[in-house]
Formats: sequence, structure tokens, C-alpha cells
Amino acid sequence: MKEEIVVEISPSGDVKISVKGIKGKSCKALTKGLEAEFGDVQSTHTTGEFNETEQKSAVHNRGRA
Repeated sequence: MKEEIVVEISPSGDVKISVKGIKGKSCKALTKGLEAEFGDVQSTHTTGEFNETEQKSAVHNRGRA
């Protein structure tokens, strides 16, 4: 599943931010700035992905000699 952030704004101005395809608590860091821009958070809900283990990967670039 690809990673995405979906922002929905209702006609009344309510904002819903959904994170898909990101495991673990790192989704909170991704939405923090958006939440600050849109104002007070009325509620939050987590999905099953929130409780899954984050998979971290690293890419190393070794210079050529």
C-alpha cells in the first residue's frame, strides 16, 4: 500500500485528516503541522496500522574511490 495523507474539508469547515499506509506512531509526526494549521483538534482516532511495528529502512551511499 502506498503512503498517503488525505485531507477532507466539509462544507461546514470541519477538517478530517487521514493517514494511510504508514505503520506505527510516525503518522502523528506527519500530521502535526497540518493539525496546527487547521486549529484545535476535536478528536483523534487510530487505525490498526497505528499499533503495528514501524519498519525502518536506511539507504547508505558509499562514495566511489
